[in-house]
Amino acid sequence: MKKFAGKYRIQTARAPWWDYANDGAYFVTICTAHRECYFGDVVNGMMKFNEMGEIANNIWDEIPRQFPYAELGVYQVMPNHVHGIIVINHTKCGDLGEKRDDDDANDGGMRDDGTRGCRGAINRVSTGCNAETITSIADETPGGITGNHNPMLHDNLSRILRWYKGRVTFECHQTDVNFGWQARFHDNIIRDTASYNTISEYIINNPAKWDADKFHPSNR
Repeated sequence: MKKFAGKYRIQTARAPWWDYANDGAYFVTICTAHRECYFGDVVNGMMKFNEMGEIANNIWDEIPRQFPYAELGVYQVMPNHVHGIIVINHTKCGDLGEKRDDDDANDGGMRDDGTRGCRGAINRVSTGCNAETITSIADETPGGITGNHNPMLHDNLSRILRWYKGRVTFECHQTDVNFGWQARFHDNIIRDTASYNTISEYIINNPAKWDADKFHPSNR
């Protein structure tokens, strides 16, 4: 691990060629500390929230109200992690669609894939790089060596998820003071509608496939 200003710092795997304030769609995963199952359990292939799970789900749903440039695709709070699609859309390409009206969507907090509303934002992802990039982000000092790409300088994905994690932590501490998140989150830049649809299907099916999920406690 390298030092910066005499202190050890967590290395970020963020794509240096990509400005995370750009319009685009992102597949985001956030895990609880030590992947503890704070949010409830999966029963018969459906996520059943406890009190903290309800908090995590409801606050995710508040993201567009707190950040007008953000739109939500499908999302799912799982026992020890959250999967979701967030579209950064400064050009206001339109809503991602109304909430799913099936029972699974009501239990899991999922939305429809909404590709019509966000297609413009997805098509604006033009990086000049062929490789799909999965990045993990840690809180860092504003500015610094990252310059204009620093996550704290823009209306961007990192700002949204810092707010989300902070709000959930504050509310969950009223129930369990031991609650916490992993320091990093993971995101995948969604480059086209086909990828968007594939990822949406993965999120929707996550509860049904929980026993085989890599985040399941028995699979560590």
